[in-house]
Order: sequence, then C-alpha cells, then structure tokens
Amino acid sequence: MVLVVADDGVGFNAKRGRKGIGLKNIISRIEKINGNLKIDSSFGKGTKMIVTVPLSHTKSVKKQTILKEKETLEA
Repeated sequence: MVLVVADDGVGFNAKRGRKGIGLKNIISRIEKINGNLKIDSSFGKGTKMIVTVPLSHTKSVKKQTILKEKETLEA
C-alpha cells in the first residue's frame, strides 16, 4: 500500500540531522508497521512524503479494530 502526501508550501531541508517531534512520530509509527518513508522537499518547492506499507501487514489488521474506527467516524 502506498500513501502520498504532498503540498506546495515552503518546504524544508529533509537531509538535516535534526528532526522535529512531528517527523519523529511519523517515522516511529511507520516503522512499527514495517513501512518505509521517503521525503522529497526543497525550499520554495513544497514537500512530498511517500509512505509504503507491505500488504502482508495491512491484511493482518483485526476486524475489531476496523469496527472501532468505523464507530468513531460515525459518532
């Protein structure tokens, strides 16, 4: 499964050694589901983040979790 999130904002230096807490959280969550993250960003050009998650992991999601998420969305 592939998720692409892009914007045309100010961009940032993705190769910078320091990462903010938001980016650290994204990376941590992607790693927990054996996913991969690629960031393409440059100043003045915006940012594109590509998240890849193996289908074997997405198929292992329990039905109860899906039902709980559906109930939350409908509330």
